[in-house]
Amino acid sequence: MDSSRRIPAQTSHAIAYLRFLACMMIVTCHFFQAYDNDWAYVLNTGVQIFLLISGFLYGYTGVTDIPRFYSGRIRKVYLPYILWTMIISFLLIAFAYDHFNIRVAVAQILMVGRMDGQSHLWFIPVLFICYLIL
Repeated sequence: MDSSRRIPAQTSHAIAYLRFLACMMIVTCHFFQAYDNDWAYVLNTGVQIFLLISGFLYGYTGVTDIPRFYSGRIRKVYLPYILWTMIISFLLIAFAYDHFNIRVAVAQILMVGRMDGQSHLWFIPVLFICYLIL
């Protein structure tokens, strides 16, 4: 990203408030989902707000070094995603082998499928689709 283009303080504060609001929406949404409260669906847009903020910031500052950008995203997002999938796979093998399927685990790593109990990671493949469009 081109760090020479700075975001004005007023815009930066607005983004910080939006991030806080999105975070609270996600936490509250999950709380309401646990109790089958219909307000969960009203508040179920927090992650989309984060995606919009990210898109705005990347568009505002620009991406000048494409290889560095993608290697950074792989290191910061995809590697933890793979690590988490491996941890969950080992736990399933150790404690609930009947719920483990190697094909489903590989599909999750390739971001073309989802393991049971991992639906909360739906946004990672969406994020990478956004990165590819960028």
